[in-house]
Order: sequence, then C-alpha cells, then structure tokens
Amino acid sequence: MGGPSRVRVAADCDRLGDELARAVAGHMSSRGCDCVLFSGGIDTSFIASSALEAGLRPRLVTVELPGASDGAFSRRAAEALGLQLLVAPSDEESMRSCVRDAVLVTRSIDPIEIAADAAVCLGLRAARDLGCRCVATGDGGDELFLGYPFLFSYGEKEVERWYSRVLTGSRFASRDLGPWIGVRVELPLYTDEARRIALEAPLECKVGRRDGRAYGKLLMRRRLERVGLAAIAWRDKVPVTDGSGASSLILRWSSEVGLEAAIEASRRSGIAFPSRAHVRLYLEAEAMGIGRPGRCSDPSASCPTCGSCMDGGFCRFCGTYVGDGGTISHYSDDLWDKLRANG
Repeated sequence: MGGPSRVRVAADCDRLGDELARAVAGHMSSRGCDCVLFSGGIDTSFIASSALEAGLRPRLVTVELPGASDGAFSRRAAEALGLQLLVAPSDEESMRSCVRDAVLVTRSIDPIEIAADAAVCLGLRAARDLGCRCVATGDGGDELFLGYPFLFSYGEKEVERWYSRVLTGSRFASRDLGPWIGVRVELPLYTDEARRIALEAPLECKVGRRDGRAYGKLLMRRRLERVGLAAIAWRDKVPVTDGSGASSLILRWSSEVGLEAAIEASRRSGIAFPSRAHVRLYLEAEAMGIGRPGRCSDPSASCPTCGSCMDGGFCRFCGTYVGDGGTISHYSDDLWDKLRANG
C-alpha cells in the first residue's frame, strides 16, 4: 500500500502546485505586474515561470552586492526562462540612501532587518527606474509553504500554531518600502488564494525529503523541476542577506563603531546593544530624528535588550526574539560581552 499511497500524495502535490501556479499568474495578470524582484530562488523562480506559462513576460530585477550567492542562480534561471534580467545599481550613494530609507520606514535598528530591507530597496528602485508598473516579490512563500529550515521538524499541531501567526499578520519589507519608493508591489504567494492552497495542502506537500535531505516548499520545488528548472528547484534556502550580498553591510557597520562610542551610546540610551552594527544603526536613526520606542509598561512583553514592547516574543526595534523557555536570540558580536563587562 505504501507505493500507491506515495503516488497519490505526489499527484495531489503536483495538482496543488499547478493550482498555485495558475493563481500566481492570474494575480500578476489582473494587477498588471510586469516585473519580478528576482533572486533565482524557489519563490521568485516559481512566480516568473508561472507568469511565463500564462503568456506573460515579466522583466527580472536582481540585487548583487559583493559576496552575493544568488547571482549565478539568477542568471541561470533567467536564461532558462528566456527573460530579461537587470542587475540593480548598487553604488555607494544608492546604498547609503537605501539604508536610510530602510531605517526610516521600518523604525528598526536590527542589522539583519535593515541589511535585507536595503537590498529590497535597491531592487525596487531599479524596477521603478526601469518603468515597471508593478513589481511582484516572493514574500510569503516561506511563511505559507514552510520554507524555513526550523519548520521542517514541525508536526501538524505546531504548523497550525505557526499558521495562526503568519496567515494574516506577517510584515514584509517590500510592501512597506514600495509606496515610499514610488512603485506598486504585489505578493502573488501571499494572496487569499495562495493561503487557501497552503491550508489545503497536506504537510507532505510542503515539507519532505529528497536524497536524504529535508526541503520545504515541496510542491513548488516539484513544479519547478517539472517545467525544466531542476537546477533551481533543489537549491538550498538562502537568507536574503546572503543571497543579495547585503550581509557585507553588517560587517561594514560594525567596523565603523569603536568600543568607547558603543559604551557611551549604551549608557546614554539605556540599550544593551547586542552588536556594534546595532549601535551604528541607532546613531543613524538618531541623526534622522527617530527616537527609541518608549519602555514597555507590561513586564512580560518587555524586550530584554532595549525595553520596547515585543509582539509575539519579537522586538521589531532591535530584533531580539525570546523563544520558549525564555531563550534570547538576536544578531550579536563581541560588543555584547564587553558592554556587560563595563557595567
């Protein structure tokens, strides 16, 4: 019985993958999306290939900062699809301006958040300057179809709790930055129809194993392989900061802050900055007139790093996350220990 059962599950997954492709293409067509913010990853390749099958020919815009790991995949996917690929300009002034925009729009000093959002900003600006009427992004694919590696071990109950958090309440930088930059942004993998398909899909269609390795977004990967993008279909999940090369920004920010300046900023603000990059972005925000959020009046929701109110255990201002059992995680470097040593 195992064989036929696996065959039926595979057929269901492929059917749902085809449904999702039609939903994505329909959304792009109805909203007039003629460009894709493209990484050559699962989500954006799925969007571009779905649009192409429906007779659309979106232009692809990618971001390649020094050290970017997405570049080869973006070019390979674009060539296989026969679609135009534009690399977003990333000169020093554009980069500085996008960092400022990211801080202004998000009101965050989380280095991971700001680095990722600055990369998105570069891509959206390039799309705007290219004359795109609407830019589709891959946001929502990881949330709805379980693309994050930490979700691979979740059972049905844990997935239900995950969905209760992300089905309607997820924040995506592209939606916040689009109006600020002046370009319309759509999320074809986070529509009502995409949510319906995600909820209908059995867990086996979202997370599974291939050649001994676990993968998320299985129904999307299977479809990419079926349409001739096998080289993309089974690539590993890569954070946007690594894929775009924006992680190099974090190292630069850290190099710009000395220990004395970090200690002074911590004492003045009352924030136990986890990293020098946090300090650099705090000073950037301060220079633009963006103050730290007020201290949270609810001790149970107070961020242990900056004192702001957390939402679901996450602090949007500094990026601290408090998990089950009180485990604290955030981006950090040697500053964390040095500040505590200096009181």
